[in-house]
Amino acid sequence: MLLRLVTAFLALLLTWQLLSSGRGASRVSSSESSSTVDSLEWGAPVPRSARVTQQGASAKSVDMYRSLGASCTLLVFFQSSCPACESVAPLWSDVQAVETASGLLVPVVWVAVFRHDDGAGDFVRRHHLAPKWLSLESDKDRRQLGIQSWPQVWVVSNGVFRAKVARTPKRISSEQNLDNICDGR
Repeated sequence: MLLRLVTAFLALLLTWQLLSSGRGASRVSSSESSSTVDSLEWGAPVPRSARVTQQGASAKSVDMYRSLGASCTLLVFFQSSCPACESVAPLWSDVQAVETASGLLVPVVWVAVFRHDDGAGDFVRRHHLAPKWLSLESDKDRRQLGIQSWPQVWVVSNGVFRAKVARTPKRISSEQNLDNICDGR
């Protein structure tokens, strides 16, 4: 238990150092970012045209809006070769849902920012992340969602973007008012 806590602390410290030095978080190229939106506005619906591939035994292409269902969901956007994603992922090991103060279990879905991220499946398995994961179908889908850097953790409820939240499950459940975010308050 102590070893796991020390490992988590070191990973968090490394992430903080990488992000504060301007390195670590992956970004799209500057030529690409000119055609992106900053991010979805709070309360904006997830674009119905954004496509994802559901990964697993049989990968299939679906629209992101419908793949999330009606419940509140945490989306963790990642890239397998991203140093910041590598340092955050162990903190999410074996976390398939985050419990809110009222006891609501909010499922976690990992989303690879590139469809052809060949290391994404290995990344999810190696870090023991949630078994259901998606990958964005195209650069257009990533731009449409305003994903310019990763990792990012979003709360989506009833197909509506609610918030970007802390990158660790412990901080989300203890410091964020996830019940109000999921209810849209």
